Parts: sequence; C-alpha cells; structure tokens
Amino acid sequence: MLDRSDPHSADSRWNASGPRQWLDYVQVVRIKEGTSQMARWPDHPVLCTFAARMPFALRLSDRGIHRFDLVDTYADAEEAKLFTGPPFVQIRVCNLETGGLQIESPTTASALNALYGVELPSSDFEAIPGLAYEQWVSMKTPSPRLSAENREDAGYAFHRCLRVLDLFLRSHNLVFHDPHVYPVSTQELGNVVYIGEYEPGGKKWRHRSPMLLHPGRLPAYTPYETSFKSEGEAIAWGARALVLGRPFARSVELVLRAERASGLRGDYADAVISLQTALESRLYETWQLLLVDKGEPSAEIARRVGGEMGFRSLLLTVLPKFLGGNWNATDKTSPVGACWETLYLLRNRVVHAGHNATPSEFDAGRAAYDRLRHFVRERLWAKRNEYPRAAVAVIGRDGMVARGWSDPVFERRIEQLLAEPNPYFLAWDIAGRPHVDRRESRHTAITPDTSAG
Repeated sequence: MLDRSDPHSADSRWNASGPRQWLDYVQVVRIKEGTSQMARWPDHPVLCTFAARMPFALRLSDRGIHRFDLVDTYADAEEAKLFTGPPFVQIRVCNLETGGLQIESPTTASALNALYGVELPSSDFEAIPGLAYEQWVSMKTPSPRLSAENREDAGYAFHRCLRVLDLFLRSHNLVFHDPHVYPVSTQELGNVVYIGEYEPGGKKWRHRSPMLLHPGRLPAYTPYETSFKSEGEAIAWGARALVLGRPFARSVELVLRAERASGLRGDYADAVISLQTALESRLYETWQLLLVDKGEPSAEIARRVGGEMGFRSLLLTVLPKFLGGNWNATDKTSPVGACWETLYLLRNRVVHAGHNATPSEFDAGRAAYDRLRHFVRERLWAKRNEYPRAAVAVIGRDGMVARGWSDPVFERRIEQLLAEPNPYFLAWDIAGRPHVDRRESRHTAITPDTSAG
C-alpha cells in the first residue's frame, strides 16, 4: 500500500597475489548453498563455461581469445593433474552481426497508432547499414576449487570468472579509454547466463542449463495497489507534495536511486552515496521541522539549516538536544552508532579512498539506515506534544497506526494540523499562522504580514 504520509588482442596474464585480491572489484550473484543448480554442478572435474550478452560492444576482434593465468593453486592435487598449467580463466569474444544499427523500437508504429490513431506508411529510421553486432562473451575455467576460494561458495567457478571479467574490462578501460565500456555487475549481464562444460582435453561442448540472474530486475506489469481512490488522485497527490515542498520527498527520491543502483545496475558505490545523501537530507529536514515547531521564522530556519552545520554536528549534537535518547556514535549497538559505522564511514571510504563497496556492505548500510529512521520516529513519538508538526511529518498517521502508537489527545491535534488552510509543515510566517514563540518558553501571538501575498 502507498503510504501517503511518507513519499519515500595478445593473451593477458593475471599476475596478482591471488584471486581474492579482486573480490572487492566485482559484484557477484548470490547463490545459496543447496538451493541452486550450481550447488550440485559439476559432479566431476570439467572445464566450466558461462556465456553472457554484454550491454555494449567491446570493439575487439571476433572470436578473440584472452587467457588469464591465476597465481592461486588447485585445492586438490589429484584434480589438478587433469589440467595443463596453472588455473586460468579464458575470455572469448563473440560479435554477432545484426544487419545494421537499429535506432527505432520495433513497436514504434504500433505505439503511435495506439496513441494517435494514425498508421505510419513506413519507418522514418531504417536500420543504419554497416557493422553492428550484439556482444557476447564466453568465460571458461577449470571446475576444481582453488586454495583461496571460499568453500561455502557454491558458485565459486562463476564468481572466479566474474572477477577476471572485471579485470578484463578495467584493462580495456585503461588501454582504450572508451566510456561506452565499463566493469559490469551481474545485474548488467542480461537476465540469463548459459552454463556449459567441456571434458578435460575434450572438444565437444555440452549445454547444462540457463541461469537466471537477479529475477528482481525483471520488469513488473501488474497495477499498483494504493489507498487512493484512483491513479489520477495518486499522481495529483504526488505532484502537490513536490510543488508544496512536502518534507522528505527528496530523500525518497534518493532512496529509490540507491535501490536502482544496487538492485538494477549493481553499482554499489552509487548506492552507498545515494543512501547516505538520503539520510542527510532526511535528518536536515527533520531539524527544519523541529525549528518550525519551535516557532522560528522561515528566514532564521533557512539561515540555520542552509548554513555550515556539518552532518556530524547535526547528528551528534543538534538532534540529541531536541529529541533526547542515545546518539553516541561510538556505541555500535545503537541505531546511531551502527549507522555511523556501516553507512556514513562507508560512504567516506567510497568517496575519499575510492573503495568499491560490496553488496553485503550496502545491505548492512541499508539496514542501519532503516534502524536509524525508526529510532528518530520513536524519539519524535515520545516528544510528540512538544514537536507535533515534526511528529506528524516524520511518522505520519499511517505510520502511527502501523506501529500501534495511539493517543486520542494527539489524534485531535493531528486533525487540527491537517485542517489548517496552508500546509502544517511550513514556518508560521509562510503559512500565515499566528506566531507562537517557544524558543524561550514565551508565548507571543504575532499576526504575520501577508500584504506581499
């Protein structure tokens, strides 16, 4: 249900200290032991192959082979005797010509007819003749596990290939400087990878199975379920929220950007940065709402919130004075400490040290983000009578019901706030409310000057 209260060439050689060195440079598909075909395959030593469609053209020779020899050794010496030389990953390039560059979607004529009731006699953009192709790659590696590989990783052979593919693409970047080519995550390899095998020394390839990657990336087509009466009402509500500057609209956009980056693109650096930015946006807006409740005029709120107050000071000094509770960043068991450690400091490593965030790091950061949001809601519920506008904006009426938080007296206060002629979350001088100065417990009624409109 939609919560209206919270819109939210020559062979290459890999000469490194070992395969695990590259673990942080690749985003891996998650395969649980015992739940995947890969947990049961292969059942004897073979050469594993994984074929995937790339989202860009490599502009390399068709059928070109690039072999990466690995420094690590096989964990089983007997299995190692079946393969010549050191462990390796071989990447083979396959350029499948398409007969020209397609610019238009094949459904263009049907779409224009459906929209406007007119059938176009022909396409305005035929395929541009010349070299154009779909880019495929094959990754091949011996199936025996290597000494440094995690014995609990059922998809170790696939993950080994992904690490080398990442190195291959980064090498491509360094040599050719082509921005169209970039290190890919499994989310960007297409929906399916095709698994096969060769017997050691054999030339006949056997297809084993397709492997669906990240089914959550597949598009959804079922209509949304909302608490609005119609889709038009829902979109109109969203438009009004954006136009009126409803609190937390920007943080919702940033969280969705983090979810796209992590779930759809596998870009965990972007995901971490977006999520931390969402957190900062949310907490600064919370401070703004607290100042509205304190009776500060809009100019003073803008001066404070738009000034040079850093996030650390906001989190560890300013908000605790308003809301109380445990805001100790060194207490890693607390919501604030956990978020400081797993999200804020992670974002700093990404931005300042070039750290390549991993899926598990992002997941931990997202969990800490949600925990801190809940903590702020709890503190505002405890302080709801002192900061009613902030409590309604941050928790929301639906949020209160979902958490079983009930207070008949405060419910009447909510009704009063929602019945105000202008948005309750605006400063008194913008909304046209009488001024109640609560900064030093003085209650002074001031009629705002509305002569300027």
